[in-house]
Parts: sequence; C-alpha cells; structure tokens
Amino acid sequence: ARMIPPCFDPATTSPGEQEVFRQIQHDPGTQDWIVIHSLDITRHRRQIDGEIDFLILIPGFGVLDLEVKGHYSARRDSDGMWHLGGDPPTHKSPFKQASENRYSVQYGLVHQRPEFRSVLFWSAVCFPFTNLGSAEGGGLAHREWHSWQLIEKRDFDSFPISALVRSVLESAARHVRATPVAKWFDPKVSLPTKKQCDEMASFFRPRYEVFESPAERARERTGELKRFTEDQFAVLD
Repeated sequence: ARMIPPCFDPATTSPGEQEVFRQIQHDPGTQDWIVIHSLDITRHRRQIDGEIDFLILIPGFGVLDLEVKGHYSARRDSDGMWHLGGDPPTHKSPFKQASENRYSVQYGLVHQRPEFRSVLFWSAVCFPFTNLGSAEGGGLAHREWHSWQLIEKRDFDSFPISALVRSVLESAARHVRATPVAKWFDPKVSLPTKKQCDEMASFFRPRYEVFESPAERARERTGELKRFTEDQFAVLD
C-alpha cells in the first residue's frame, strides 16, 4: 500500500496502530491502496476536533475509516459504559466514534468537492489484541453496529488485513444497495476509481512547499546584522 506518511513515530503511535500499519503496508493484497494514517479532523461535526487512525482508499471498493483499539481487554457493562483496557470508563462507543469521524471527513470533502458525493464511505473498528464478541458473552446481541463492522483478534490473526477490509466495504455496499432510502448509491459511480482515490488523497493530505521570498530574506539579514552588531558592542564594552 501507499502509506501516507510512509512511516510512524513509535513514541506517539499506539502498539495496536503500529501492528495494523505494518500489516497493511506489507500485505500484497493492498498494493493499489492509499492509506492515510493519523488524519486530524479540524472541523468535526460533534466535537472541537478529532482524529482518524486510518483512512483507507481502495479503488473499486470505497473509503473506510478504520478505528484501532489496541487494548488487551474490552467490555461494555450493563450501564452502557465501555471499559477499554486501563482507560477510564466512557459512554462513547468506539463504533460511534468511528462513524462520527467518517461523517466529518466525508462532509468536508463533499462540501468542497461535490463530485464525490456518491462515493461509498464507511467505518469499522479493529481490536487486534482482543475479542470483543467474547467480552460481550460470546455474541454480538446488539443493534448499534453491524457485526461486519468489527475486526477482532480472531479475525486479525486468521485472515490478511486486505481481505478483512475489503469484506467490510463489500458488506457496506450490499447494505446500502438494499436500503431503499440510499438512492444516491450507484455501483457505477459510488465505487471510486484509482484516479478518484488519488484526488481524494491529495485533498485530505495536500502537498505543501513553503519558501522565503527575497524581500523577506533581506529583512531577516538586516535584522540579524543589527542584532549581532549590538551583541558585539556589548561584548567589547
């Protein structure tokens, strides 16, 4: 896969994200993917800001916001509070978090580039080190997310990450196609081409080249000369 950026900072990247990063980067089935790691959301729809762990753009499949929870234990108690490793309990579901992040980046894209309005965007959550199904009593008896939106340890250890991610987007496409109100979905235009993936990646992570103008350099040198001259006079005195 084309990873943007091509590496991660071990000091600031969680072990779960590091493992998912390596799996995606080295899986032969991801060779035409574009994967943006740690994408900041400055205009979040529900909060001040946010961050997407992995935004995965796959030609012919769609765009997936993959939220990674690298905890070694996870459960939701009878009060609806989530307990993820040693983190403080929270009422916010990781699936809800991923969904809101997905809507935020999709809204920002479509607001400026309306031609991408029909592209399939979806979200999923990956627990590479634990099995959430087991933590919830051996089954996913809930209505808050689809079972195929969950990638847990047993899946992560048994199948290539390329197959798992493609399966999520394939299931999302089937779900949207079968939903009467989703009239925007059209397999001919909703599954992005490679060119569209390249354009979306450039939108989310644009290239920058900043340089100092000659006039600015002249002003900077004049200021330095004045400052250094005063320092020399101070030393001589």
